[in-house]
Amino acid sequence: MTQVKSQNTSIRTLQLKGLDIAAGRKILIDYGLAESDNIEILIHRYQGNPLWLKSVATLIQELGGCVNQLLPNDTILLPEDLKDVLQQQFSRLSELEKQVISLLAKASDAINLTQLLENSQIPASDLVNALQSLSRRCFIEQQAKFYTISPVLRQYATIRLGA
Repeated sequence: MTQVKSQNTSIRTLQLKGLDIAAGRKILIDYGLAESDNIEILIHRYQGNPLWLKSVATLIQELGGCVNQLLPNDTILLPEDLKDVLQQQFSRLSELEKQVISLLAKASDAINLTQLLENSQIPASDLVNALQSLSRRCFIEQQAKFYTISPVLRQYATIRLGA
């Protein structure tokens, strides 16, 4: 798509963002979790991703429905069905992309290209290509010149890749 998309054609791409608080709350109401004080935190923690929210809400509901007890501090729950979805997505990554995800998972804060190059043995051109691919597939987030991954992907990568 990137080769045919340009300013002079009618082909465009749209990157979807997570649900807002109101839409996320509506999903959680269906699971009986909307009464909790931490609902907004839960929605932000899972980036408003409807699939992730439904998966976590199901787990919380099955464990008694108390968000405050199950999600203290920055806890990220990874129910088995969510791990399965993430596994399918990770299985499509190249070894180089997995290395980049692992580097980002190990970093406590957003990291720039220079820091990534210093912390790895990956050639610059390969690293840039991997970052571009991961960004296009929404595995990583870019803020200014810094890269990071979501808390959910960080948790999964830590478990899966030993990051």
